[in-house]
Amino acid sequence: MRQSLGILGGSGVVLITTMAVAGINWKAVWLEPRNPVVTVGEKQPYTVMGLNGMNTTADLTKSPYLKIISSDPDVLEVDQRNAVFVGKKAGNAEIQISFSEATAIVRAIVKERKPLLHHLLHHTTTRLSALYACTEPPFSNS
Repeated sequence: MRQSLGILGGSGVVLITTMAVAGINWKAVWLEPRNPVVTVGEKQPYTVMGLNGMNTTADLTKSPYLKIISSDPDVLEVDQRNAVFVGKKAGNAEIQISFSEATAIVRAIVKERKPLLHHLLHHTTTRLSALYACTEPPFSNS
């Protein structure tokens, strides 16, 4: 993680850049979302956060020291460069996150995509039911 602080002085601008490094005493790392649920064929962005020894929270997602791996890349692929999970096939996978001495394991679920026909039929039936409920019954000639 890089943070930049620009200081404007009388003779110009001084730029100070800091980066979250693995050498600091990192107490905890966690994933946001905490327990990802991804659909097959879809991508879900993630963020990895950390808490260091000075109780400072930092976004570690883009740090070159971060290691994040899937226990089953055939189910859930981790695209660390773009910070997204990719659902490959329905199932479960554990995601292991490591930064310095802090580690975490999170369970992820990849759901099967609903067939398009099922989705369309469900919404069409729901809409027709709502439309029918709003119409008045026909008049009878008795």
